Amino acid sequence: MDNVTLRSSAELVARFTPYDYAVFVCALLGSGAIGLYQAFAGGSGGSQSLQEMLTGGRQLPPVPVGTSLMASFISAAYLLGNASEIYTDGTMYFMVFLSYFLVIPVTAHLYMPVYYNLNVCTAYEYLELRFNRPIRFIAVAMFTVQMALYLSVSLYAPALALSKVMGMPLWAAVALIGIVCTVYTSIGGIKAVVYTDTFQCVVMVIAFIVVVSMGFQEVGGFENAWNIAKQGGRVVFNSASSKLNVRHTIWGLIIGAWFANSASYTTNQMMVLRYLTVKTLTRAKIVVWLNLPYLCLILLLSCLSGLMIYARYATCDPLLTKRIDTTDQLLPYFVMDVLADTTGVAGVFVTGIFMASLSSVSSGINALATVFYVDVIAILRPGIKESTGSHIMVALGVFFGILSIALVAVAEQLGDVLAAQSAINSGLGGPLLGLFSMGVFIPHVSSKGAMLGLLTSLGISLWISIGSLVNSPTYPSPPLSVDGCPALYRNVTNSSEPYIHPIITEENVGDGVYSLSYLWQTLVAFLVSFVVGIPASFYATANDPKKMNPKLICPIVDVLFPYLPDRFRRPFRFNLGEDYVAPQLEQQSQRRSQSQTSVKTTVPPIDRDPKILGQNVSYIQALTEKLFPGAAFHPEEPLRYDSTFTASQYSSHL
Repeated sequence: MDNVTLRSSAELVARFTPYDYAVFVCALLGSGAIGLYQAFAGGSGGSQSLQEMLTGGRQLPPVPVGTSLMASFISAAYLLGNASEIYTDGTMYFMVFLSYFLVIPVTAHLYMPVYYNLNVCTAYEYLELRFNRPIRFIAVAMFTVQMALYLSVSLYAPALALSKVMGMPLWAAVALIGIVCTVYTSIGGIKAVVYTDTFQCVVMVIAFIVVVSMGFQEVGGFENAWNIAKQGGRVVFNSASSKLNVRHTIWGLIIGAWFANSASYTTNQMMVLRYLTVKTLTRAKIVVWLNLPYLCLILLLSCLSGLMIYARYATCDPLLTKRIDTTDQLLPYFVMDVLADTTGVAGVFVTGIFMASLSSVSSGINALATVFYVDVIAILRPGIKESTGSHIMVALGVFFGILSIALVAVAEQLGDVLAAQSAINSGLGGPLLGLFSMGVFIPHVSSKGAMLGLLTSLGISLWISIGSLVNSPTYPSPPLSVDGCPALYRNVTNSSEPYIHPIITEENVGDGVYSLSYLWQTLVAFLVSFVVGIPASFYATANDPKKMNPKLICPIVDVLFPYLPDRFRRPFRFNLGEDYVAPQLEQQSQRRSQSQTSVKTTVPPIDRDPKILGQNVSYIQALTEKLFPGAAFHPEEPLRYDSTFTASQYSSHL
């Protein structure tokens, strides 16, 4: 496209009209209102029980929970980053959708049923049941660091991008997102987060559909945009190199991304918590499977937005001409530059980006509060009253919300926010994936072997990910151009040079390690934990599968090959659980989980015959106190029963 005029920041800000602000404010108020309504609608007297705050009482419907799960995974940085990825490097990244067809079934049928059937409240509670408490505490510490840094990046990335086009100061945008999330998350717990996530996800999808459909109209249609992208070397689907230092290959986008995304879906409390909020295991599987079409849709929309941006700026790049500071600002710049003439469109887009940020941040704050309460406070201070626990959860939500806002100062120093987010996830998520996988699939792995595997994997993973972040080993990209810009901009840079990152050298081992594509870093950490953890377990004292709780292990061969004859599958069961006796810790955990689900699980099954009920005075007293707090029951008074008081009437009270 020739003679492309690029607007300045001041011109973009002037195009954000009062109508756009109205759309933005209404959406923010809607998010807050939904969250507060869910907070005060649940529970008697407008207050939620502790278990409702933690897991929603396991009564939430699967569709909103599945939508919330996807919204937690998709951040604003992901949406903006995908668009800029297609613009600068081409369409190869779209092939990552193939990894979703591995991540979703593995999560739904191998990992998630283990957590659900154990009735745990956090993923890290499983680690103590499977290994020991020190491993649980280490995993909690790793998750806390990972999530705190992730939240700071999730706050910083959209605020940085939108401050350029809205005129809103960076820290004002950060504070706005952080405060809104903190208020409804800390008060409403998981129920508020799930329903606001659903609303925010709908707004986000609508915003991208509007922007993509109108954007392609402005650049001459999809076919024209596709042809421009082909001419510019952006249409690439055949990168099949076997080298691990090639940034995007089909193998990395399938296998590497499978492990990278599995680390989030199978070990991250932000995701695992969603599986534990529905009533049955079947519904939990539906929650996971709903993410397959959701993820593919969001990936498609974000990648299409990158194509339309390139079609507009193929000959006049706003980054080379210094109209924007980072590639994350490409999509907001395009919307304000090209689509803002239509009333309300800019407001819809900005709202969609903010909704993506709100959903990720609120989910992260809730996950941190839940983990810190269940895995730290409840262990160090057992016997906390339920009302006190609810208040502690509120305080934790506020604390982690404020912490996330404060840590944005750290995110500002990390440079490329997407690279920083990738380093955080791979550096800490990979070792956790290896730890959980050893626990779930290999009954012989002992706590000593798991600990050694975790620490070794963590050390190597942090070395690679932090080294890659510091050394910034990135790759040449197809060229960008300013040939179609007005003459004023053509002298800004030499348009004959491609937009490149520093070229990787292999002069020493360090450069070779740091050049490893980010897609493979999680898999490397996973393999290290297995290579170290399994032999170490056998060298010390391997677990005896016969004495293990069979619920702690996924029968992977039975799940993957259910139609094989039993004689082929039997050896892979390792006689699991034949001599199992539940230890006291496990019994206590089981009783605690049962006591927190609902009144139905708290009260043991009763015989509906009034005569038998009358014989068990102590039971009636306990039942009365449970169902009618504050009511007095006097066993010395004669019991009177109405023969018309049927079993169905008793059931209505339970």
